[in-house]
Amino acid sequence: MQQLLDTCEKTLKDLETLLKTQDTAAQGNRKWTSTLSWPLKQKDARALLDDVMRHKTSISLLLLRASRSDLHDVANDIADLSGILTSFHNMLRSQSDADLLRWICPLNVMYRDAHEAALGKRFGTTGAWLLRSAEYTRWVSVSDSGGQPFCLHGMSGAGKSVLCSVVVQDLLQRAAAEDDEQVKFVVCYFHFSMKDATRNYLAAMYDTLVRQLLQSCRVGFADVADLAVRLNFGHPPRNDYASLCKRLLSRRRVFLAVDGVDSLECREVEKLEAFLDELLSSCLNLKLFFTTRVPSQLGRLHRQNGYDVRLTKELVEHDIRAFADGQIRGMDEESRNAMGESLQQLVIDRIVEKSAGL
Repeated sequence: MQQLLDTCEKTLKDLETLLKTQDTAAQGNRKWTSTLSWPLKQKDARALLDDVMRHKTSISLLLLRASRSDLHDVANDIADLSGILTSFHNMLRSQSDADLLRWICPLNVMYRDAHEAALGKRFGTTGAWLLRSAEYTRWVSVSDSGGQPFCLHGMSGAGKSVLCSVVVQDLLQRAAAEDDEQVKFVVCYFHFSMKDATRNYLAAMYDTLVRQLLQSCRVGFADVADLAVRLNFGHPPRNDYASLCKRLLSRRRVFLAVDGVDSLECREVEKLEAFLDELLSSCLNLKLFFTTRVPSQLGRLHRQNGYDVRLTKELVEHDIRAFADGQIRGMDEESRNAMGESLQQLVIDRIVEKSAGL
């Protein structure tokens, strides 16, 4: 028993030395070199941890046959060993995951800001008609299989981005309320924008999608680590990003919302369409919601068996009328009384008429 404990102690000291060397380098001027070399040291650290775990198993087996006096002698050593193992494991995991996330997602696009900005333009319950529609109800249903995209399309200024955020918010609330582990799902989203260059290229969506998936599925860091070692922490090409997205998506049930797919530069729209189409074909648990102005330009995504909602003038006018009515009701009572019911209605009608569905 004592020999086994001595061997285990030596292994722990080797592990401690390796981690202290890594930590010292990270705090000094060689932080970037330390980050690059960590995947190689990580293998040694994990090998040492495996040795410690084997020693722990052997000690546990011996303890089953040990006398009460033997148990008393080694009880404190075993307790210390468990504490050290837990500490080392947490240290390895936090350091490794943080480095990997900074490497694979260097852009750190503010995707939540885009979602919240669009949602902030919503007034009251405008857009609720979409959530109540037969198409959306079927698409979001647990019984409905993946592979059938939901396309929301309409002219510029019709409110597609706001409605996309309304859908995302509904999905996030559904995900938070779901208790059944068999049907739990992850919500990922991205807003392309012609007005924001940081969000208007394909690499930004890859970066954001991988970040969201890793935050919800920590086991995916193993795939990122493999890729980092293979590339020696070099910049991953787009094909590797796409392959990583597919592997991460295959592990969970995912709802993906992409706003403004035709806002990209023309040369990247085809690549985006091919990527999303491949995801739908290979990831059976994926459900895609996307918005566009002209769906015919995205033939592979705008499938006949998918769900299609066009923002007609009548649908948009309903929300505009609700918005105008809410603004008038928000006026002070004296102003409303001065206008009178008939004038209030006339103002609302004129606003709807002049908006022309925008």
